[in-house]
Amino acid sequence: MSPDNDFVEIEADFANMLAMLESGKADIAPVMAQFNHDFVATGRYRSLFTTTDAVGGADETLFWVMRSDFIAAHRAAIVDFMSGHMAGVRWFLDPANRSAAMAITAQFTKQTPEALAYVFTKDDVYRSPDLLPVVPPIQRDIDTAVSMKMLPARIEVIPHYVDLSLIADAKAQLDAR
Repeated sequence: MSPDNDFVEIEADFANMLAMLESGKADIAPVMAQFNHDFVATGRYRSLFTTTDAVGGADETLFWVMRSDFIAAHRAAIVDFMSGHMAGVRWFLDPANRSAAMAITAQFTKQTPEALAYVFTKDDVYRSPDLLPVVPPIQRDIDTAVSMKMLPARIEVIPHYVDLSLIADAKAQLDAR
């Protein structure tokens, strides 16, 4: 048991959370979007809160990070990469491509179409068709980590560490095709 709490924390892969609950090895578990269907399908589990509830608004947990010297040395290749990535994201999010996108996703993940019903919908993780990150939550998460002494010092993400010009160039390149 944690010295300050009345619970025991168990580390396990997210894919194993349902089995942990079902076997009685855990009483509560965090659930990633891709596994939510399995929990809901049992009829025995409900969400207590979401990440959005916990952090008080939108959260941005996945974003591209590169050093400025790397960007300077490889800018054209990065823009090409991001343009291709943007085209792919737009294609997967386009409702006209839903059947094909679902078939690709099912084949790649080896999950059933029923388990993947959430993908590329409002129930999935947010994806900007133009790859634009939601920057304020990144700053909020850094500030929270500093206040909890998880990070040694605060940095100001804007204007020092955010360069959306790569995305703008990738969008212009893609839109010009």
